[in-house]
Amino acid sequence: MIVNIVGGCDKRPVLYTVMKICQTLGDTLLVTTDNRMLRLSDTGENQGHYENVMIAVAHDGIDDFFEDFMYAPHDFANVIIDGMVHADADKTIYVRGLLPSEDEEIMLEYLEDYATIDFYASKAAVSAAFLNCEKFEAYRNFAPINASVAAQVADALAKVANTSAVNLSKMAMAAPTGSNPGKGPRTMAGAGAVKRKGGLFGGRKK
Repeated sequence: MIVNIVGGCDKRPVLYTVMKICQTLGDTLLVTTDNRMLRLSDTGENQGHYENVMIAVAHDGIDDFFEDFMYAPHDFANVIIDGMVHADADKTIYVRGLLPSEDEEIMLEYLEDYATIDFYASKAAVSAAFLNCEKFEAYRNFAPINASVAAQVADALAKVANTSAVNLSKMAMAAPTGSNPGKGPRTMAGAGAVKRKGGLFGGRKK
């Protein structure tokens, strides 16, 4: 499954929710234009990992990235592309900010099919979501972000993920294992969790 995530606002609540779902389903590649996402990398460098998600930064377009990359998209169970549009993506998610830019509006005219997520409409959801984004980054344990965001992402991905939106929501909101969230990376578990498919990072130890 290849998922584009676009929009000029801070997309982390949606991006991290998609990451949590995708890594539950199998080894995942995140390609982003945002250097700040290297905070998720276990090495702090390009092509490091956040558990079974490889974090890669690209600035010359997604096609040029894959020309030089050591793997092909089909080497991963899921590929998330943040800030760029892959023509062969199974789903594009547009995260609407409070005031979409003219560039965004032009981009959307060229997209034939996309799902819109507008969680900025709820101030309460925004506050809680960004606090949990900080936990996601600091504790490195796939902290759940927000139930409203999870429901919207699940609705957007259910068909292409070949499962129900209810099941995807459970994956997104499952609590990390362990009682102390500050001890570092650990495997996600909980309601809706499924056995990860083997692959590039199967059985990876840190």
